[in-house]
Amino acid sequence: MKIAPTQLSEKEFSSLKNDINKTLRDIRNGIVHAQGRENTRHGKAGEIAVSKLLNFRNQDGTLYEQNGMGCDVPKSVVERSNLPKEFHHDVEVKYYEAKSGSLLGDASKKIKKLKKGLVLIKAFYDKTPDNPLPQIHIEKIVPNAEDLKAFEHMEKIVAFVKDKSNPIKGFEGTREKVKKENKKLKTARFYLNDNSNSKSNARQIQLVDRWS
Repeated sequence: MKIAPTQLSEKEFSSLKNDINKTLRDIRNGIVHAQGRENTRHGKAGEIAVSKLLNFRNQDGTLYEQNGMGCDVPKSVVERSNLPKEFHHDVEVKYYEAKSGSLLGDASKKIKKLKKGLVLIKAFYDKTPDNPLPQIHIEKIVPNAEDLKAFEHMEKIVAFVKDKSNPIKGFEGTREKVKKENKKLKTARFYLNDNSNSKSNARQIQLVDRWS
């Protein structure tokens, strides 16, 4: 099920843009903490702006903020929001450049969430994070039998990548393994991106949404 795109009113877009830019300044000034590399921290600004737009709030009325555990916004909070009832589920919020692929994050964690069903809310920007576009995509993903089969296959690949006894580069390396296995998943909705660090042997494999 998908609403794609949902065009924002002039008032909604103005509010979204103001909130994103305020949070970007707060992140730069250390007022708001955002995880990840500097060039990926704008995701926090998008998350906060969308939370305000859709009224994701705690029981006491304060704005809900993702705490690093579980999904971005749990179903219990979504049920009090402005989202239609059919989207009352665990929610992930993403803020992407319009022309980029949709990296969903750590593959292992995202696959576990998607197996249970998940609502993806995507906001977009043009070239720089301080220039959001006046639309968002809201999509409820309920995995079918084909998705679940692909997830089972992917989990085996993820385990191979995270096993530090396997090299990252080379013919028997994790990157080559992921490339080969992705070819087998060419009709699947999702695929994998291995961006592990060969120097530190740190392992990172992300799930990518092919249908963005």
